[in-house]
Amino acid sequence: MRGMVASGPSLTKALEQEHRDEIAKDRDEIAKHNDRLVILYSWALLAWIRNESSAPRVDEILSQAERGELLLSMSWINAGEVFYVLGRKHSQKVADEFLTRLPSLPIRLVLPDESPALESARLKANRRISYADASADSLARREAAVLVTGDPELRSLENWVTLEWIGEALHWQSLPQSS
Repeated sequence: MRGMVASGPSLTKALEQEHRDEIAKDRDEIAKHNDRLVILYSWALLAWIRNESSAPRVDEILSQAERGELLLSMSWINAGEVFYVLGRKHSQKVADEFLTRLPSLPIRLVLPDESPALESARLKANRRISYADASADSLARREAAVLVTGDPELRSLENWVTLEWIGEALHWQSLPQSS
């Protein structure tokens, strides 16, 4: 049994090379779709899964990605958020089914490394948003992509990142004027 699992410097170098190769492949894919980079936020994917009012727009985006008209990405942080929301609000079976079907969707899943993780943490420290929100924002800014969402919490980021709003229209009721 001893020696069956590779470890030490050779494994570390192999993993680092694999990571560099994956980044290069991602950069090539991004360059190919430079004019149509889209980040799908967990709110949008949940709306599609639940067949909510925004589902047709998400369906259209997924179809465009399937046809190669755009590169659709999502952070693994946001995929994890979809998983736990489905598990909490529906059932663990529904959440597990989501994970089983996720690879069949035309979504490039991005696992953040140190720099994006810390960028998200800095944003979280300075804004009243969740870490998952910060992760989606960080990915969209890093890739100069449009962030598709309907989550009202992300409206505060519209000066930082380009949003495609697919949620309900937000109506702000004006306060009565004081006399």
